[in-house]
Amino acid sequence: MKIVGESSIGANLRRIEALTGYDALRRQSGERHLLTELSAILGVARPEEAPERLRQRLEALASARRELGRFHRIEVERTAARLAERAVRVDGDGPGEGWLVAARVDGDVPADLRTLAEAVLDRREGRPAVVVLASGDADRARLVAAVSADLYAAGVRARDILHEAGRTIGGGAGGRGAIANAGGPDGRHLDGALRTAGEAARVHLHKSIT
Repeated sequence: MKIVGESSIGANLRRIEALTGYDALRRQSGERHLLTELSAILGVARPEEAPERLRQRLEALASARRELGRFHRIEVERTAARLAERAVRVDGDGPGEGWLVAARVDGDVPADLRTLAEAVLDRREGRPAVVVLASGDADRARLVAAVSADLYAAGVRARDILHEAGRTIGGGAGGRGAIANAGGPDGRHLDGALRTAGEAARVHLHKSIT
């Protein structure tokens, strides 16, 4: 007999599941085969060495993932810095000035647009700011808009900035509060959608800056 499982079925009651006879032998043979196969995959001579080798591999994988995450964060910061250099000044009705980044990000994006937009927004240096980023190809288009906390407090909503732009690419805008996204299947009009969102951001900035 070979016990293969146990579980609770009520207060002070356990269920034991087991195989007997040839079924138990077949189960044991199958487990032996799996252990032999695992040993071969891990490159160990004896099955009893497999657990330690597996632990080593998992630790190496975790270390590699941490290092990859570090490089990923560095690349996000570099890309955000480049995009922030493209910021333009937006004057308001009063003496204040706003900060606007509206850019298309093509190729290998180091992060999702939302994370990248937030990283760019962190470089606004205390000024009211809006960041609009776009990415896509002929069959798919995405936009993200992020507004600074002071603009959000003044009533500016990121979704409003993307509302018309989302329609331009055959979709719509979603999200609440200071960050929103838009998507659609018509990537051919992505540049136009980005211009539309940029103009909407400029209008909101101009109205909100005092």
